[in-house]
Amino acid sequence: IGLLPDRGLGFVVLSNYRERDYFVDAVGFTLLDALLGLPPADWLATVQATLEREAAETRQRHAETLAALDRRRAPLVPLAGFAGRYVHPAAGEIAVRVDEDGSLHASLGPGREGGLKPLDAQRFELRWRGVRDGPRLAEFTIGADGEVA
Repeated sequence: IGLLPDRGLGFVVLSNYRERDYFVDAVGFTLLDALLGLPPADWLATVQATLEREAAETRQRHAETLAALDRRRAPLVPLAGFAGRYVHPAAGEIAVRVDEDGSLHASLGPGREGGLKPLDAQRFELRWRGVRDGPRLAEFTIGADGEVA
């Protein structure tokens, strides 16, 4: 969404294809430049390079987190104790279940699914399938009663 109230202009870029997030952003920036009368820029390359740099930084932070977790311990509760429905303030409802092979599996709406690999007592590596932004750290809280809170 771009708004230029001083010029009485606004626009919305809609797409049902988010495989490459940088494409939609580049279209918006290109349109904004055109509305402002600015010279053309290669926004596709700029946005793609920025997202690739951010992905590399995320991978580096993840590697540093894993290195800091060298004292790996088994989860505090059996894996089945982590199964349930959780609400993330930004992402919404995330469902965690135990797969047939005994591993944990997370889903976030239709089409966003991934595996949870234990790192220590209450932290897991979450890898969404088909998402290009790499692994995430999923941390659960264990309540005073020993149950996942």
